[in-house]
Amino acid sequence: MNCRIEIIYSQKDKLSEKILQFIFELNQKNIPALGSLKDLKHVRDIYNHSLFAALVIVKEKFVGFAFVMDFKSDYKSLNYKYFKNNFKNFLYIDRVALAEEFQRKGYGTELYNEINKIANNSEYPLCCEVNTIPLNKQSLDFHHKFGFQTLKKVPFGEKQVAMLCKH
Repeated sequence: MNCRIEIIYSQKDKLSEKILQFIFELNQKNIPALGSLKDLKHVRDIYNHSLFAALVIVKEKFVGFAFVMDFKSDYKSLNYKYFKNNFKNFLYIDRVALAEEFQRKGYGTELYNEINKIANNSEYPLCCEVNTIPLNKQSLDFHHKFGFQTLKKVPFGEKQVAMLCKH
């Protein structure tokens, strides 16, 4: 696997305009699996609530990303708040996306391996949610294969998500 995972901690580093634009565009290509973003400021706001952003880089090209929050964040997402209300300590994976041509080729596994190392070092459970309505079967299968367990399915208007956790 010829990829590099770059971890950019929000308390120390800023995301460049190029990276913000990449995240925005890739996020918008992955709707409805991901919620829509309004603009680059919205991306920056999510990053500022994050512990870190993880970037997948192949041959010096950005091909994927994830934001990870910890239990100290004041992120306003209802999905994040579910974990904040149910866990004392945790890491929360938000907005994972890979460019389509890099999906199902092991890059997502590399990304999650890196995030999992950080979670294991902190000894916190790793949490996220995946859409079940509309069904995001590819992501649900990936997370279950990676060891995530479904805690609960929660409706959000016309959507429903499975709350997942890996200890």
